[in-house]
Amino acid sequence: MFEITGTVKKVFEEQTFGSGFNKREFVLTIESGKFPQDIKF
Repeated sequence: MFEITGTVKKVFEEQTFGSGFNKREFVLTIESGKFPQDIKF
């Protein structure tokens, strides 16, 4: 299991694929040392 704490920076629109699969990506900003990092999930 993976756990992370941060702030949601952007939520993208939901994408639907021909096979019926849906996904929604988002960007999370985490404080890592001196510089914050943006991670896209």
